[in-house]
This record gives sequence, C-alpha cells and structure tokens, in this order.
Amino acid sequence: MVSVYTITSSIDLCTFCLVCFSFSSLLQVIDAVEEALNDSGGPLFMGKEVSTVDVQFLSFSERACASLLYFKGFQIHFPPEDSSKGKNKFPTNNRWFDALDEKIIVSAN
Repeated sequence: MVSVYTITSSIDLCTFCLVCFSFSSLLQVIDAVEEALNDSGGPLFMGKEVSTVDVQFLSFSERACASLLYFKGFQIHFPPEDSSKGKNKFPTNNRWFDALDEKIIVSAN
C-alpha cells in the first residue's frame, strides 16, 4: 500500500515540476503514481474505496491536467473513448480518474 507521505511528496514534487516544467521530473512523478495505483490492487490509492489520499490528490491532479494541456499541450487525462485508441500513455491514472468520476460525491461537485 502507498503511504500518504509518498503521495504528498509526489504532489510537492509535481508542483515544482509544473512551475519549472522539468518534463523528465514530471514523468517520474506520473510513473510513481502509476506504480502506486498498480500496487493498491484497485483503481483507487487504497483499493476500491475512496480515501483521503484520493481526495487530496484529485484536487491537484485536476488542476495539473488542465494547466498542462492548456499551457504545454501535454495531455494526461484522456476521455474513456480515447483510452482504447492507443492515445492513453497513463492507463492507471486514467482508470483512477474514471473511478473517481463514477463516485457520487465527486460527480455532484
């Protein structure tokens, strides 16, 4: 299981990457998140249930995805229909986004 500290450290590093846009560091963070999600055994960080880690990371991830796409043309989050067309370089991250989108608490906000 991934620790909250690991994800928090990733958020701090990813924020730095966005400010300075160190592309290689950003990809390292995304790979670490992919690995943590794979290790969890479910689409979310702690398995199949939403946790504090998911909520904390969602806020940052949504802003990062929007900013990276708008300012740098770099896409992390793909719509489900595009995921199967080979465009999706981050399948585990996208399953995480999709799993959270299905939760009532997230979709209501």
